[in-house]
Amino acid sequence: RDVADLRRAYLRHAGTSENIPIDLYALTVFGDVSQNYEIQDGDELIVPEARGNQIVVTGAVQRPGLYPFREPTTAWDAIGLAGYEIRLRSRFSRTVVLRQRQGLMGEYVRIPIDLVRFIRKGDSSQNIQLQAGDIVFVPETNTPDFGVLSQIAQTTFLLNNVGGIFGLNLFRN
Repeated sequence: RDVADLRRAYLRHAGTSENIPIDLYALTVFGDVSQNYEIQDGDELIVPEARGNQIVVTGAVQRPGLYPFREPTTAWDAIGLAGYEIRLRSRFSRTVVLRQRQGLMGEYVRIPIDLVRFIRKGDSSQNIQLQAGDIVFVPETNTPDFGVLSQIAQTTFLLNNVGGIFGLNLFRN
């Protein structure tokens, strides 16, 4: 996973607690040699995780969670990272992207997208480009889960028959 925050790295020389900030991005991308410190035996180079360069995929997907963000990433790409659909449960036609309002911490814009139109009709306007910090939510369908309904029916049948052995009429008038 490429989630290192190269701009917030720091160097700690052996035997000290002083943290020397190093911009590894400026060093590697722009060749800024002022960021090229000599490292000696016992020194520690700490490169923290880049928390801002992530997206969240949640709802009716196989592996909901936090994923690294790399441009360009679309809503469908993000859902792919999360293992795509839960068979017969995911409602891609009502997918929502929540995007933080510019400069307003904790406030989000709700962007509804219809990924069924993207998948079936090739409508790429529904497969939007994501930004770091976006949340992709795939709701669950309202269709009953027939596996669960079958288990309920079997349990009801069993309780009714076992109860009858003991003289209990659980589900009869």
